[in-house]
Amino acid sequence: MVKTIRPSKFFALVPETAAKDRLVTMKIPIRRDPNGEDGSCRLLELMVLIAAMRIVNVRRVFEFGTYLGNTTLHLALNSSAEIWTMDAPTEVLEARGLADTYKLRDSVLKEYVGMHFAATRIGGPVQEIWADSLTWIAPEYWRGAFDLMFIDGDHSAEAVAADTANAFHMLSPNGAIFWHDYGNSKSKGNTEFLDDCSGTMNCFHIEDTMLLGYFADPALFERL
Repeated sequence: MVKTIRPSKFFALVPETAAKDRLVTMKIPIRRDPNGEDGSCRLLELMVLIAAMRIVNVRRVFEFGTYLGNTTLHLALNSSAEIWTMDAPTEVLEARGLADTYKLRDSVLKEYVGMHFAATRIGGPVQEIWADSLTWIAPEYWRGAFDLMFIDGDHSAEAVAADTANAFHMLSPNGAIFWHDYGNSKSKGNTEFLDDCSGTMNCFHIEDTMLLGYFADPALFERL
């Protein structure tokens, strides 16, 4: 069973530092879907991911699902880590009948990709990968190379399973994995897959978010 924790319990894992070292940089939203939320991480969720980078002393980040680039931007703004972010090419979305679902991505990224992360000139470098994560296989030279894995792409059970397998292949011995849209009624396949996995790995859900987390270091999980 997934353990649910208060955000304050999670933030307590951030190493004790001077107050100035606990400051973060946030962007005022510039675009939202007029018919509802655009699916990007909310403020508290972004704060959790930024805290996670500091908890694991992040050097490299890998993100499945760039979408509008909002999470990518905040990870870059708040660390000097090298960041790789993967998203499916438009032709892949069209072949699967998902082009309309993600149409906001293309309309925003074509015009605002620089504003989202590429032209911030703050934080670490961002490398974009365009690939179908259902068929993409993480290269052997990336085994154990990433300290933070963020999974927020295709939320079908099949796709989340593929992304999760690649994430564990690339996860460093002291790293962390976070999945987005856990508990989201619009992403039932995602939640069902993760619930099934929870019996074999120490996962935790952070209250008031749609984030499910995992630490490779069992000592961190025990502190929760």
